[in-house]
Amino acid sequence: MRGNDIPIVLFSYLNPILAYGLEAFLSDAVTAGAEGILLTDLPTGADPAVEEVISESPLALIRLIAPTTPFERVPKVTRGGSGFVYYISRTGVTGASVKLRESLAEELGQIRSVVSLPVAGGFGISTPEQAAFSCWSSRWCRRG
Repeated sequence: MRGNDIPIVLFSYLNPILAYGLEAFLSDAVTAGAEGILLTDLPTGADPAVEEVISESPLALIRLIAPTTPFERVPKVTRGGSGFVYYISRTGVTGASVKLRESLAEELGQIRSVVSLPVAGGFGISTPEQAAFSCWSSRWCRRG
């Protein structure tokens, strides 16, 4: 990984990766030092063939949970994921948040209670204080 000890997770839409060539992209991503991939537009089960190819690669397949995901669907939504689960900490578009939702810690705790992978909260986190709170609420943190 060229001297870097911080795990690299690539966030992308699926279409550019398919245009590049899925197997070629995964191989090049691993060669470049990536350890995981989070496909923002690939819900669990939407394309089993793509999910299988990714799961056979060395990359972790990071699953997303939205604040609008019904709690009873969380185990299904995270099925087949590896590495960690990414919890989108707010609704809306990307960009800095003035304030995180007060319910964030409780939501992360509920998710942790039904998934075996670590849960990371992110999206719209823009200050060191917000990062520290999300990290503490997730009970799992990585540098970077």
